[in-house]
Amino acid sequence: VPAAPTILVADDDHAARTYIATLLKKHGMNVEFAQDGARAVARAREQGVDLVLLDIMMPGLDGLDCCRLIKGITQDAFLPVILLTARTDTDSRVSGLRIGAADYVCKPFDDRELLARVSNLVRLKRMHDQINEAKGRLEQLAVKDELTGLYNYRYLHTRLSEEFKRSERYRDPLACVMLD
Repeated sequence: VPAAPTILVADDDHAARTYIATLLKKHGMNVEFAQDGARAVARAREQGVDLVLLDIMMPGLDGLDCCRLIKGITQDAFLPVILLTARTDTDSRVSGLRIGAADYVCKPFDDRELLARVSNLVRLKRMHDQINEAKGRLEQLAVKDELTGLYNYRYLHTRLSEEFKRSERYRDPLACVMLD
């Protein structure tokens, strides 16, 4: 059974944070809070968050800038961001999606719709994480012998090629010793 997802809710409005947290907790999710964009970015930088719900209009670092920063620091990992806002115009939605938000929900929202969007993105994140784990295992199998755990010929060939290029570039001598 997978662990309950951790959702980071970043909103400067205490009532909105509490309402969203209650809704998500009722459906088996862990919820963490950030009162502003800077705290949301700091928490997203750490591991363990499965999804970020960001209010666009916050003092200081607004939701769009916050989303842009989160996407910049989590390039290797997939961390979905849903923007929550009272802005319903198409330009706002398009600009939010262009900077990397996975979804855009307008306030007031229907609870069922928000839960469905959160659930879909959490499922997508879990699949992405599983693919990354499988990719890592395959990369290890491609360069290490499964029985001995030692690097194989493919790894040796790749590393020798890299080291040879480095020695040419910096005009350093290169030596290689092979033991059997």
